[in-house]
Amino acid sequence: PREGLFSHTDDFINLVEAVRKYPKVHEIELEDQSHYHSLIEITKNDKNIIPIFLKTLDEDLKIMPSYSKEFKDIKKGDKLVYLGKTLTTGEPILQRNR
Repeated sequence: PREGLFSHTDDFINLVEAVRKYPKVHEIELEDQSHYHSLIEITKNDKNIIPIFLKTLDEDLKIMPSYSKEFKDIKKGDKLVYLGKTLTTGEPILQRNR
């Protein structure tokens, strides 16, 4: 299906493994559409980085579709929220309690 949290590279098993290795949720501020697309390309090549939401300037969370490049209205200040390994400038925002 075209809608859903998981894509052909992000399935439930990959999600579980990524969370076991890197149990944090991160967000990274976006500069523009091009910046967003470059980060999505990085996540496609690393199964330990799983994008889950696009957080808009008004704090609205949009579930990341399996075809994540469908978002066409990325604005400066929107944020990519993702699970797993930290992208270079992503800040951890939530850590699972153990």
